[in-house]
Amino acid sequence: AHAPGDVMLARATRQENLFMTQPQQRNMNGRVFGGFLMRRAFELAYATAFSFCGMPPRFLEVGEVTFKQPVSVGELLSLRAEIRASVDRSELSESLATAYSRAAGCGPGLSAVMQVDVSALVTDPPMRTAALSNTFVFRFGVDAHDADAAADDSSSSSPV
Repeated sequence: AHAPGDVMLARATRQENLFMTQPQQRNMNGRVFGGFLMRRAFELAYATAFSFCGMPPRFLEVGEVTFKQPVSVGELLSLRAEIRASVDRSELSESLATAYSRAAGCGPGLSAVMQVDVSALVTDPPMRTAALSNTFVFRFGVDAHDADAAADDSSSSSPV
């Protein structure tokens, strides 16, 4: 079975970053503060959505967030983001499309909505293992006006 031309595998949208957790990111229990992890996950999700759609996306909502195990200071943390779903406005119910448009502050509405899933994994390079510590779900939209403007810009620009 062949996929339609506008279908892309989730792994083809993957963006990843890797960093050491630092003492200034700890909470009162000496573990990495969950809000810090969430901010880093959001930043990667936003960059992944931007890379996927080619224009700055509009943040819509945070979906499910899970904290499966604590992250300690000094651990190597890998964040991996993928576009899990992308739907055209025509595929959304009118009430959901209107609610998302209001949340994003879009005038004419959204042309598309995408879901970005981010996984946080504590890695242990000497053992070559990684353990899932957190998952995050974010939804972004593309403003119909922004999408139309981007299409106009690309068709009127000349190659260098």
